Order: sequence, then C-alpha cells, then structure tokens
Amino acid sequence: MVPESLIVSAAILAAVIVVARSQERRRRLELLHAERLAAIEKGIPLPELPLEPPLPKAPPDPRGFVFVGMILLTVGSGAMIGLGVVETRMWAIPLPVVFMGLGFMLFYWFTRDRGRR
Repeated sequence: MVPESLIVSAAILAAVIVVARSQERRRRLELLHAERLAAIEKGIPLPELPLEPPLPKAPPDPRGFVFVGMILLTVGSGAMIGLGVVETRMWAIPLPVVFMGLGFMLFYWFTRDRGRR
C-alpha cells in the first residue's frame, strides 16, 4: 500500500510545479508588454509576436518503442516472479503487461530502418 503522505507529497509537488510555470510565463508576458510599450512610445513599429515561440519539430525517435517495451516487459516479469514467489495463484495477473512489452519490442523490430547500420 502507498502511504497517504506520499500521495499528498506528490500532489503538493505537482501544484508547486504548475504554479511556478505559470508565474514564469506571466513574468515573460509582463516583460514583453513593457518592451512593446516602450517601443510604441518611441514610435518604433513592431511586428506581431507569438506568445509562445514555436518549438522545432524533431521526428519521433523509434527507439522509444523498444525502451517502453523493455520497461513493460521487466515490470511485468518482475511482478509475475514476485507473485509466484509468494505462492499465490494470481501470478498471471501481470501477463498482459508482459505481452504489451513484447508487442512494443516486436513493433520496433518490424518497423525499424534496416538501412542504417
């Protein structure tokens, strides 16, 4: 069981991160607004600027599938072994996680670029 204090700590951490990002964005907007007002007062024409600069689009890394597959396979296998050691009949419950991991790894295997080696 997960202790309640861990859940509360995670929720507080998430709230702090959200507030910090919001404050940083607000500070950037205030600075941009002050710069634009100063330029307008001096008579300098300004082009319209986007609020958020566009991020460069990078192609997705196909190795992400094999990474997620290894994690799922490892977690599922570990859970199956752990439940088998405890001698319960519930060892097969994590089996779908193992199959999902195998599926991700097979997807990577069949869709990878074979020309790069």
